[in-house]
Amino acid sequence: MPEFDNKKKLFIKTMLNFWERKKRDFPWRRTKNPYNLLVTEILLRRTTAQHVMKIYHKFFKKYKSFQDILETPESEIAKDLWRLGLSNQRSKQLKKLAEIIVHEHGGKIPTEESEILKLPGVGNYTCAALMCLAFEKPAAMVDSNFVRVVKRYFGGHYKNLDYNHKELWKFARSLVPEGKCKEFNLGLMDFTAIICVPKKPKCTKCNLAALCSYKKSNL
Repeated sequence: MPEFDNKKKLFIKTMLNFWERKKRDFPWRRTKNPYNLLVTEILLRRTTAQHVMKIYHKFFKKYKSFQDILETPESEIAKDLWRLGLSNQRSKQLKKLAEIIVHEHGGKIPTEESEILKLPGVGNYTCAALMCLAFEKPAAMVDSNFVRVVKRYFGGHYKNLDYNHKELWKFARSLVPEGKCKEFNLGLMDFTAIICVPKKPKCTKCNLAALCSYKKSNL
């Protein structure tokens, strides 16, 4: 369907352009180190990037590898993470990961998707983040923000699909342009943080507005 294909093309182009023009700068976006990226994903859960920034450099200066985490008491790790909240939960998660990665993978994070998903506490989103940002493999970093903008913009059939629906994830993967995985995923992440926000989206500033199903239904 030419109309739908054009809609997809505009979506992809908009996310890539947003990355070029409006991308937010964080230290974890400047590395391909799988260890840094995986640990950062755990630090970012249920908190903000601004909060993680407050401890990021100090934390990674002290904990340079999963071996360092493994050799440190859980209570000490929790103390280093207290500013993020849920410090006991995060420290427990990191210790479990360290044990598996050090003892079963020689201290290195596996590169295969099936093996990454076996790691404790690593779900589809974190796995996709590693595949895309660390290993440069095509993957869609699907979270609630990704789902929100897809449902709003494409509407129709996709609007009613559940977050975990396989068809939604398959469609999300089809949007990732070859060779531009990082730019697309992070551009979309920033787009949903700045423009297509959960409440009162900034439709008047959105380059998708002309073809957006949500915009058309809320005129």
